Amino acid sequence: TGRDAGYYLELDDLYERANASPEKRLKLLEDNHELNAQRKPLLIREIALLVPVGKYDRAIDLLTNNQFYTSEGGGRELHDAYVDAHLLRALAYAGAEQYEKALKHLQQASEYPDNLAVERPENDRRGTQVAYLTATVYAAMGQAEQAKKFYTQAASQEIRFGGSESRFYQAMA
Repeated sequence: TGRDAGYYLELDDLYERANASPEKRLKLLEDNHELNAQRKPLLIREIALLVPVGKYDRAIDLLTNNQFYTSEGGGRELHDAYVDAHLLRALAYAGAEQYEKALKHLQQASEYPDNLAVERPENDRRGTQVAYLTATVYAAMGQAEQAKKFYTQAASQEIRFGGSESRFYQAMA
């Protein structure tokens, strides 16, 4: 059955090339999760599709409870899915005025868990975004000092290369 999982990888490649909806691709992978979980590249694809369809908690669960290795297709893209899932969950909580829960997810978004096999880079391109959003949650809570601390952190982060998104959040801060 290990070989069967390869067919799902090839089928998902075809779906992706044909611009199939994330929902359609995710359904294929979710319907065959037990088999596909044996192959980390398929599990990583499932996680990457869970985020844009709004299944943040499921993505976070899979990211938290599995060990990944760069050789299996993890790395920066997997960490981006981790950050996106936590940021989007945080924004949903903040929108519902559940600020403490939002802050918990923002804290997690700033981390580089060992099980993802990605070390914090010298130029953390997502750090400015996380700091800015953390500041906005503290501001919404009326905690001006904490908000100022994180706005300052976002505004003063050194951006060495690329980073137009980082520069946007830096300017916002």
